[in-house]
Parts: sequence; C-alpha cells; structure tokens
Amino acid sequence: MKYHYREVKRLVGADLEDADSNDVLLNYILDSDTPEYHDFHHRRTEAEANLLAFLQCVHATEDTLGHVIYFAMNFDQLEPRRVSIHAVQKLLPSGPLKAEVQAMFDNADLKYVAALVNHSKHRSVVGAPISVSFIEDDQPHGLKFEGFMYDETWQPQRWAIPFLKTSFEAIQGHMLRIGNALNRQLAA
Repeated sequence: MKYHYREVKRLVGADLEDADSNDVLLNYILDSDTPEYHDFHHRRTEAEANLLAFLQCVHATEDTLGHVIYFAMNFDQLEPRRVSIHAVQKLLPSGPLKAEVQAMFDNADLKYVAALVNHSKHRSVVGAPISVSFIEDDQPHGLKFEGFMYDETWQPQRWAIPFLKTSFEAIQGHMLRIGNALNRQLAA
C-alpha cells in the first residue's frame, strides 16, 4: 500500500502541490499541445493505476484477515474458496473479536473502498481525473475519484490523495485492533 501511495505522490504530487488552481486549470486541464501537458497526463494515468492498486490492497487486506482468523481459530466449516472476512465473521462467537470485525465492516471509508474496488472490478474503472474547485478551501485541486453508483447507492466524488491517507489509517487501525483481539481470544 505504501509503495502505491508514494508512487501517486511522486508521479503527480509535486506538480499539484506547487501550483495554484489557475495554473492547474491552464496547464493540466485545458487541452494544450505542449510536452509538459502530455508528460503530466502520462504520469497522471500511471498515478490512477497506482490509486486503484492501493485501494485493491486495502480491500484485499480484509480478505487476508479473514483467512488469518479462520485458520487461527481452527475453523473447518468452509471450503477454502469460500473463506472471506464476511463468512468468517458469521462463525465467530460473540465477543471483542467479532465486535472488532464488525467495526471494520461499519467503517465508512472502508465501505467506500469496497464499493469503488468492486465497481472497478465488475463494471468499469472509477477514474480519478484532475479536478479544480474554486469553492473548496481545504482541497482546491488534485485527482478526484468520479462519483459512481454501486449496489443501488450513489458514491460521491472524493479527493483521491487525502482519501488514500484516511483509508490507509482506517485499515491499519482495524488490522491492529483485530490482531490484538485475536491474540486475546487465542490466549483465553
């Protein structure tokens, strides 16, 4: 995950952090037949691939946790291809471990990750084009995930790079809490 995050920042971060919104609009959004424009858009395409790879890693971490819990708890009710965090959570007895897994399911950022990854995997890739906002103070420009419909729920646009940070922090926190709860459950 960190590799893909760093790649996004390396590929487009400096161009976007060092420019004001007018420069971004003129140099990177309005079509221009300059080497700088084409170079940026080539790097932006690579950055989008790394954004999606990052989010797929976050999403895959949940499934990996499902396997860790399943085998650590010595469960044997599921066929190997049916082991997922959702299936494993249903097998868990009530208690702190089950509650921590449920807290991960309830995390709004991770729900958005799941929707975006599944939409991109099964329907069409959710892009993150360059965007400029003249009304948002905290994020005036950058890569922004497009809005999309998944499972009959509208998922709004989100600024990509700040979202990478919050989703990484979310999965990392849940991973640690679930691991600690699993350790306590096994020690009991």
